Amino acid sequence: MAVQAGLRWLIRIALSAALSAALGCSGDDSTTDGGSDGDAGDAGDQQPDDADEAEWGWECEADLDCDDGIDCTIDVCDRGLCRNTPDDELCQDDQVCNGREICYARDGCGPGEPYRNCDDGNPCTMDRCVEPLPGYVPDCLHLDLDRDGDTYVDLHCGGDDCNDIDPLSNPDALERCFDTFDNDCDGFTDRLDPACQMNFDNCASPRELPLGVEWEGFTEGGTADVASSCDGSSYVDVVFSFTLTEASDVLVSVDGGDSYVYVAVQRECGNTATELGCRSNFGVSAYQRGLAPGTYYVVVSSWDVATFRIRVDAWPAGPPAEGDGCADPIELTVPGHAAGDLTRMGDDVSIRCASWLRGPDTVYRFELTEPRDVTIDVASARLTPYVALQTDCADPSTAVVCDYGWPFHQTIGALPAGTYYLWVESSDVGSYSVDVATAPPSPPPANDTCAGAIDISAGGRFSGNLLASVDDYRMSCSGSPMKEVAYVFTLAEPKAVALSLVGNYGLSPYMVVTTECGNTAAEVACQWYESPTLVEWRMLDAGTYYVLVESAEEGTFSLQLTVSDPSDPCAGLERIEASGTWSGTTVGGFDDTRGSCGGSGGPDVAYELVLAEEAAVTAEITVASWDTVLYLRRLCDDPATQLACNDDYSGLRSRIDAGRLAAGTYYLFVDGLYSGAYGDYTLRVTITP
Repeated sequence: MAVQAGLRWLIRIALSAALSAALGCSGDDSTTDGGSDGDAGDAGDQQPDDADEAEWGWECEADLDCDDGIDCTIDVCDRGLCRNTPDDELCQDDQVCNGREICYARDGCGPGEPYRNCDDGNPCTMDRCVEPLPGYVPDCLHLDLDRDGDTYVDLHCGGDDCNDIDPLSNPDALERCFDTFDNDCDGFTDRLDPACQMNFDNCASPRELPLGVEWEGFTEGGTADVASSCDGSSYVDVVFSFTLTEASDVLVSVDGGDSYVYVAVQRECGNTATELGCRSNFGVSAYQRGLAPGTYYVVVSSWDVATFRIRVDAWPAGPPAEGDGCADPIELTVPGHAAGDLTRMGDDVSIRCASWLRGPDTVYRFELTEPRDVTIDVASARLTPYVALQTDCADPSTAVVCDYGWPFHQTIGALPAGTYYLWVESSDVGSYSVDVATAPPSPPPANDTCAGAIDISAGGRFSGNLLASVDDYRMSCSGSPMKEVAYVFTLAEPKAVALSLVGNYGLSPYMVVTTECGNTAAEVACQWYESPTLVEWRMLDAGTYYVLVESAEEGTFSLQLTVSDPSDPCAGLERIEASGTWSGTTVGGFDDTRGSCGGSGGPDVAYELVLAEEAAVTAEITVASWDTVLYLRRLCDDPATQLACNDDYSGLRSRIDAGRLAAGTYYLFVDGLYSGAYGDYTLRVTITP
């Protein structure tokens, strides 16, 4: 319709122009009035006088048809066409100094030209327009030039600010030792400045920190001579102090960047008995409530050269914040959500699963009027939260659940009616969110016992849940009560088998593989504490096997079974025929065999040792960070032919001396002492004819 209207308008203009040419123009230069000045037909087709300001649009029947979505235009239907006229008055903000705003027909309100009558022509002043009372002309201020806003006048305008583009540089600033600026305007930059010399590495000369001011610190050139409870005795340390003139709540913040730092706050420098707290991380914040007037010391240390930012903030001592202790827990209505912040929270409780943690904590309280499944989520971009749900606010032993996660997520099945206290604690400060949801109690899963075990013989990945499961069977690798669910697979013939178990949201489940549920003597594997927990057999005998996934806490997991054709562990071995060193790894290997001195459960690697003549043979693991075992055999697959076996000759490393051996072929094994012992290694073999 709009296109048709536009075409009609152009046709009208063309006809009008043609008529004007026919009636109003003669063959000479004289101007002749060729007709009436007020012909009614002509007047009806002419544009209105304000067409240069308005936007003409589509055809219309009423003003409501003409809304263009621009707030500052007057939208009317004028003789069958929409007219959208800008009105500057609709854009005014009643401020004079920023100028008179303009309405643009297509874009809406835009800024006007600012008031410029305050320019005094002096390059060393900042000219400011001051808003007047209604109906009056603006006033002007002419301030001394201070471009960075640090209240110090630019040096070239007669002031004393040596750097007027950096607000952290002025005569009263602390020298920042690594920013390439002369911050305190004394003519020395960074480490050339006296303030950046290493003269604060002991209790006799601590660096005094003004409250509320951040400073760049460093440990380069320091010594390890100030005791703190959470670092090593050989760690290089530096000392700061701050003074309180009144009872105050204090926040000490140290940002180590890429450096891992240890931070202790002490009443007496170097006296760990007077420590208010000692923490370590890449960033450490320590909040202390109600410190008495006096001088306090902050010891910062690191095992390597570190640069960091340190700041101390203080406020007049006040009452604890809501949630900062059992006297005033934060009430939660479930299901519910809460946003929290540990920045100004004290350390009020030692929760069961993190009794060692001396970090800030917050407590929430909620009620259940009937048994419910309860799901708790605690998430933070920065923190790793430790979470405890207790029936007694101050008694950690009453914890129904206590764990950590990033994020934390856990469901507790059939939680009885009652009052519960939810503690959130961390080693650091920052914001987080808490969500508590409930649902009707879940029934026990069908595979809660081996009688209902889920058949996974076809292999693949299976998702599981321990919610509402109970403890039905004992296992050899833990005596603690565990909830479990059961799976089963059957091998018609020997096969290579791999089982992988991964817990979700911090769940660390055990995996038991057995031929008879409840009989620990029938177990063929019992494993935990790996992520994923992995058990593999290069060749597992034909038969039926049950897989039990067990945990003290409820949660979800993923179990994967892979079955393939078996391979010969003694085929295709790397050959050793002369003295030398070999680097390898047992990661991803199979637990094919074991030696008389150890090697049960750990993956192993075998070498074929070939002697062309009689020789003395020694073998040694020279590099390894895990507990190794070495043993030598005449036959690869016969443990009875073992000639030597050693575990822990030197720390985690092993060494065997086989004496003089006749010419022939032997088999040398690098093994792990237990299921979690695996990794990279370097093997040295010496053959002396």
